[in-house]
Amino acid sequence: MWLGVPLVVPSGYIASGFIDPPTNSQASAISSCLAGFYCTGGGTILQCPQGYFSVSGASNCTQCTAGYYSDSLQTSCKACDEGSFCINGIKTNCTAGTYNNLINSAVNHCNLCDVGQYSSILGASICTNCSIGTYNPIQGSSVCAACPLGTF
Repeated sequence: MWLGVPLVVPSGYIASGFIDPPTNSQASAISSCLAGFYCTGGGTILQCPQGYFSVSGASNCTQCTAGYYSDSLQTSCKACDEGSFCINGIKTNCTAGTYNNLINSAVNHCNLCDVGQYSSILGASICTNCSIGTYNPIQGSSVCAACPLGTF
């Protein structure tokens, strides 16, 4: 019965196969690790986590810079959109009552809507003025209230 011997696989590469001891011939091919993954050698393939990316043949993942993000299995980072901010490669949408009108925003927060304005959605890039007959006396509101009777 013939028994195979595992290949020695360098970092950044993957392989499945063996060396045939009687002939010492390679019975498999070594190929570059896939983009979005990293290969530590020895055939170990790991997916880059959120906030990181890799190109083909990577032996480790690279973290996105401030203002950029990535989902898993990415080959590059994407610019952070309006209505969000990106820190450590993770995109966070602005919550209701807040906004961010910058692209590639690396600040770690969204701005509060001003008095007299509101934002009722996640990921807002602007706040909306309260309509006639409504008001908002505090910053960071997600709704406007009806004006009391006799006022406008």
